[in-house]
Amino acid sequence: MPKENLTLRIDRELRSTFATIARDEGRSLNRQIEMVLRDWVKMKEQLHPTFVADIKEAISGLRAGEKEPVWKG
Repeated sequence: MPKENLTLRIDRELRSTFATIARDEGRSLNRQIEMVLRDWVKMKEQLHPTFVADIKEAISGLRAGEKEPVWKG
């Protein structure tokens, strides 16, 4: 897959944290940030549809006077 450049502004503390983690895990800073972004996209694709469906179900139930069980929510 071809790569493209992306200019990103982040605060120094966050950059430093990423750099430390990258060094500890034997990766470049760029590779570490790319990995975090890929993981976030994967998580969002897997969890987001279920989360949205659960929220819609809960709202529908509340409007119908039902109470959302603690264990569910």
